[in-house]
Amino acid sequence: MEQKLRGKDYGTRLIKAIEDEARKFGATRSYLDTMSFQAPGFYRACGYEEFGSIEGYPGGVTRHWFTKAL
Repeated sequence: MEQKLRGKDYGTRLIKAIEDEARKFGATRSYLDTMSFQAPGFYRACGYEEFGSIEGYPGGVTRHWFTKAL
């Protein structure tokens, strides 16, 4: 994300809207994956818990899986 857009809660509001829409469809749990250079800290801050990871991608990158009860 561009620096000028950080800290304005766009991402947090988008995740909340997605979760709210999923609840309307009867979803009770959400899961996602992200890479270590992307946003694992953001998803933790949104209440997601890591349930797995795979290390060893090129450049020292790790893939992370997260879940959250809705």
